Amino acid sequence: MAQKPEAKYHWKAGENVAEGLQRIVSEQLRCAIWHLSAHAHPLDEAIHEARKSLKKSRSAMRLMQRFLGPEYSRENGALREAGRKLSALRDAQALIEIFDELNDKYREKLGDRSLMAVREGLAARKKDVCRDFQRKHVRGTVLKSLLESASRVRRWNLEPAGFPVLSRGFARTIRRNRKACIAATADAAPDAFHEWRKRAKDLRYHFALLAKAWPPVLDGYEDAAKELESKLGDDHNLVVMRNTIVEKPDRFGKQEEIKAFLDILDEHQQKLRAEAKILAERFNIDKPKRWRRNLDVYWSAWKQEKAG
Repeated sequence: MAQKPEAKYHWKAGENVAEGLQRIVSEQLRCAIWHLSAHAHPLDEAIHEARKSLKKSRSAMRLMQRFLGPEYSRENGALREAGRKLSALRDAQALIEIFDELNDKYREKLGDRSLMAVREGLAARKKDVCRDFQRKHVRGTVLKSLLESASRVRRWNLEPAGFPVLSRGFARTIRRNRKACIAATADAAPDAFHEWRKRAKDLRYHFALLAKAWPPVLDGYEDAAKELESKLGDDHNLVVMRNTIVEKPDRFGKQEEIKAFLDILDEHQQKLRAEAKILAERFNIDKPKRWRRNLDVYWSAWKQEKAG
C-alpha cells in the first residue's frame, strides 16, 4: 500500500499566498483520495479521515473565497457534495460513539437501566446504512469525483496574492462566527447551532492555517477553537440522535428506557451549549478589525524572522 501523502496544513515561510492555497488544497485532496483508495484501512476510519480532509480543503478555500471567485463556487460545491455522500455512514457511527459516551458518563444516574436496546437499534441502523453505502458504490463514486477536483485544482492559474487577502478572510471568519453564536444562543434552534458549528470549524481550521505566524499564541487559540467546534459537533450529534430515536422508537426498546435516555441527552445538550457559549466569549472580545491588525503584525514579524 502506498504511503500516505504528506500534507502541511499551513502556509510556509516565503510562500506566495495564492500558491500556498493551491498546495494546501491539493495536498488535502490527495489525502482524501489516499484514504478512500487504501482498502487496508477499516471503512469507518477511511471515511472519517477522508471527510476531515475534504472539510480542511473547503475551509482553506473559504478563507480566500473572494479571491478565488468562480473557482471557489465550483470546487466548494463539488467537495460539499462528495462529503454529503460520505456523511451518512460516518454519522451512523458517530451516534454509536456518543451513545457509549453518555451511557458511561451518566451510568450512575441511569441506575439499573442498561439501555442496550437503544445501542442495538443504533448498531442495526448503521448496518442498514453500510449496506446501502456498498450497494450504491458510494466509495468509488466519491473517489472519481475527488480525482476530477484534484485535477482542476492543479490547473488553477491564480494571480499572486499577499497576506492582506488572508487577514481580510480571517476577519470575515471572526465576524461570521460571532454572528452565528449570537443567533444560536438567542433562540436555541437546532439549525442555528448547526450553522454555528460550521463557523466554529472554520475558525479552528483558519487558526491552524495561520498558526506558524506566531505559534505560542495562535496554537492556543486553535486548541480553544477545536474544543468549541467539538462541543458544537456533539450538540449536532445529539440532535440527530433524538430525531433518529423519536422517528422510529420501536427500533430502540421500551418506552421507559427511551425516555430515560432522552432525558439524559437533553441534560447533556444543555451543558454542552452553556460551555460552548463561555468558550465563544473569549473569541468575541476583540472585533474583527483588531484580529486583522494583530495578524498583520504576527505575519510581518514571522517573515522578518525567517529572512534574518
